[in-house]
Amino acid sequence: MSIRIFLIASLSILPLQGLTLSKKKIFTIMLDPAGDAQHAGRKIGDYTERGATLQFGNALKKSIEETHSGIRVVLTRFPGETIQPRQNASFANRLDVDLYLSIHFFKQTTRKPLLHLFFFCLHPTTDFWSPQTPNLAFVKSSEIHKQSIKTSKTWAQTLFESMHDHSKSFDTPKPLGIPFKPLYGIKAPSIGIEASLIHPEEWQQYIQPITDGISTLITKTKKESSRGIFS
Repeated sequence: MSIRIFLIASLSILPLQGLTLSKKKIFTIMLDPAGDAQHAGRKIGDYTERGATLQFGNALKKSIEETHSGIRVVLTRFPGETIQPRQNASFANRLDVDLYLSIHFFKQTTRKPLLHLFFFCLHPTTDFWSPQTPNLAFVKSSEIHKQSIKTSKTWAQTLFESMHDHSKSFDTPKPLGIPFKPLYGIKAPSIGIEASLIHPEEWQQYIQPITDGISTLITKTKKESSRGIFS
């Protein structure tokens, strides 16, 4: 069993300054397939959530990269790895990714498949109205999501509208802002995806709709962005 080790701060604060490893030139998406070598996740037939999410993550990575040659897609884990607490948040923040997607599957109990979208929100009445923190300040892990919560909500809505309009094979409720633990401590715009499966291989039905949704998001962001993150 291999264990990837990352430097994780023991304090519950993260500096905003210095999180970027180098000047960003391309749009970077981080895919986080739920589970690891020690956590199999939920049962889906004779298989586990861990295997389905990793297969899906690899297929989605390939689909996005084939659709957008200028996009970098990074996976948080590989087979046999054990993920340490807050490792993925540390990884995402230090890499300064532009979008973080946390991927989860559960056993389907409804007649029509469901795909839920979440963004991280602790306090709906205050999270959206917090003042922007200066770059030289330190921010608590429990507060850092506020740096991008408005973008997370907007991008989750963009994905929802794209998939709702273009896919009739599954239902997608409106995105929810909740304290979704897999998105805790991440600075970048972050979205949780939780979809239902009858059989493990049915994750394939979500690849193209999500790829199309991300394409819509990227196209929209590219038009609106003035940061020059696209090469």
